[in-house]
Amino acid sequence: MSSPRAFIRTGTGRGTLGVALLAGGLQIALHNRGIWIEDEGIVLETAARVARGEVLYRDVAAVILPGVFWVHAALFRLFGEGILPGRWAMVALFTAVCLLVYRYLARAAGDRVAWLGLGLILGFRLLAFPTWTIPNYTHWSLLFLILGLWLLQGYPASRSRSSALLRSSRARCVSAVWGPAWPSSLPAAAWSPAWCCSSSRPRADFGTSSRTSCRS
Repeated sequence: MSSPRAFIRTGTGRGTLGVALLAGGLQIALHNRGIWIEDEGIVLETAARVARGEVLYRDVAAVILPGVFWVHAALFRLFGEGILPGRWAMVALFTAVCLLVYRYLARAAGDRVAWLGLGLILGFRLLAFPTWTIPNYTHWSLLFLILGLWLLQGYPASRSRSSALLRSSRARCVSAVWGPAWPSSLPAAAWSPAWCCSSSRPRADFGTSSRTSCRS
């Protein structure tokens, strides 16, 4: 039986650099366009109050989880209060999401499929304007969920499979502090190691079928 490592492709360094330049350039071109008073205003006002020393959920009312407020409060302490710190954070966040999706698809199906997936994301990003321009909790949650999937994807080829599973689970648990994805992310984080580490469950690894055990 072929080794699972033989079925895992790797994206090129030039491709990764191209994705970063393309996604980052698009975000930079749009980062100061548009405004969404309802969502962006709530995030920035709440984060500003937290940055000034008020306590979230005690002094400041909020109905979503704290991650997005903590990040923007830290940005305000570093760069001062305003709209632009959060907009530049979205430049980095969107670029990171695109890089993760590209690497995930390149590893699973090759560069052509990866570039097709990236094109779909960029097209959706333009059609969904200004959704990916303003800071929002959903985007941060999505980043860590995709990171968890990307880390889990490396499980078959990992020399330390238990470590690969733990890293993936931690990433998806981190996604829980950001917002609406948390009900599904926590069970998934707990379920995937148990499923992958089961020695009696057959599993397909990029075209192969094998029985695996969780070994360090």
